[in-house]
Amino acid sequence: MAPYVLWIDEIDKAFGKVIVDAMHQAVSTRIKGQRRDFNTEDILQAVAQTVPLAAIAAHTLAFLHPA
Repeated sequence: MAPYVLWIDEIDKAFGKVIVDAMHQAVSTRIKGQRRDFNTEDILQAVAQTVPLAAIAAHTLAFLHPA
């Protein structure tokens, strides 16, 4: 599999996780005792809380691309 396909797959997984996180945020927030639908603000908040893969796997990336 070409490297760019793996990269696109990682983006797809990350985007899916962001949407799921936004949905969880929305349903866990109640307005007048009722669950609410998720919205753009939930998605933006989930994106802001996402840690980039480069930060998580910095040691692996350093090993793959030695200075």
